[in-house]
Amino acid sequence: MESKIAIIGDKDLVEGFTAAGFQAFFPEDKKEKIASALNEVVRNDFSLCFILERFALKVKEKIRELDRKTYPVIVLLPDYREDFGLTAESLKEVIVRATGTESF
Repeated sequence: MESKIAIIGDKDLVEGFTAAGFQAFFPEDKKEKIASALNEVVRNDFSLCFILERFALKVKEKIRELDRKTYPVIVLLPDYREDFGLTAESLKEVIVRATGTESF
């Protein structure tokens, strides 16, 4: 199986990732458009999807739903313009699931 990697965010922050082979999605900063981009990632069998915190904040429920699946693995990326705290929260949840304890 070919591993495909997606990244979702605004163009100025994620466009450079295309040079590394990522498929970039630049949805409008609206819940419906971001959810549509995530659905496309799922439909096209991406293994990994990075998403900027600002975008993830608007589709937290969808991300939680996808977290129950094996693929795609969703990884939140902090935005240099504002700290939403979602990346740390997400990492903490992963550690608790993996270890059964809050050792972070």
